[in-house]
Amino acid sequence: MVVILLNTGILATDQFPNPEMDLIQQSNKMFTIYFATELLIKMTGMTFQEWRSDLFNIYDFIIVTASCVELGLSNTQVTFISALRVMRLLRIFKLARSNFTLKCLLDSIGQTIYQCANFIVILSIFIYTFALLGMEMFAGKFKFDEFGRFDPVNGMVPRQNYDHITWAIVTVFQIFIGDKWDDIMYMAYQSSNKGAVIYFIFLVLFGRIVLQNLFLALLLGYFEQASIKIREQTKKAILGEFTSNVKVF
Repeated sequence: MVVILLNTGILATDQFPNPEMDLIQQSNKMFTIYFATELLIKMTGMTFQEWRSDLFNIYDFIIVTASCVELGLSNTQVTFISALRVMRLLRIFKLARSNFTLKCLLDSIGQTIYQCANFIVILSIFIYTFALLGMEMFAGKFKFDEFGRFDPVNGMVPRQNYDHITWAIVTVFQIFIGDKWDDIMYMAYQSSNKGAVIYFIFLVLFGRIVLQNLFLALLLGYFEQASIKIREQTKKAILGEFTSNVKVF
C-alpha cells in the first residue's frame, strides 16, 4: 500500500503539456519492476489454482502486462499507452479486504449492477425514447451565433443538438445528469416555442427524480443485504477459527 501511495504521488507531479520529467520516467520503471517481482513471487509461492481463485491476482497480472508493454513502447510514437500506468492506482481497492464498510459498499455496488439489468433496460429505453422525441421537435433548429443568439440562417450548431441520434442521446444524458440542462432548455425555447419547456420538465421529472431515486433505493437495499451477508460470513469464519483452535488445544 505504501508503494501504491507513492505511485499516486508521483503521477500527481506530472504536468500537461510539459513533457514528462525524469523522475516520473525513472519511477515508472521502478514501480513496474516492483509489481512484476511481486507477481512472480506470488505465482511461485502459490499453486496456480489458488493464485487464479483471487481476482486481484488476475488484475495484477493484467496491470503488470500492460506496464511491460508500456515500457516496451516508451521510445516509440505510441503515446496513449502511457495512460495504462494510471490503472495501477486501482490496486488501492485492496483496502476493501480489511475495511468492513468499504467491502460492503463495493459488494453492494457489484450486486446492484448485476441485479439491476431490468433497470438498465428501462433507463436505456427512456433515454432512447426522449432522444427520438427531441429529434422530432428540435432537429435542425439549434443554430446560434457566437453570442448565443438564435440565427437560423448563419448560425452554428452547438454540441448539444438533436440533429443526429448519437448527439441526441448525448444531449438527453447530459440533461439526465443535470449538466447545464437549463441552458439546453433555453436554446430549445429560443429556436422553437414555449411548448418546448414541457419536454424538459418531463425529462427532468421522470429522469432525474424518479429513475435516479429508484436506483439509489435499490443501491441502499443491496447495501443492507451485502452488509448482513458479510457479517454472517465473518461470524462463520471467526467461529470456524475458534473451533479449530479448540480442537488443536
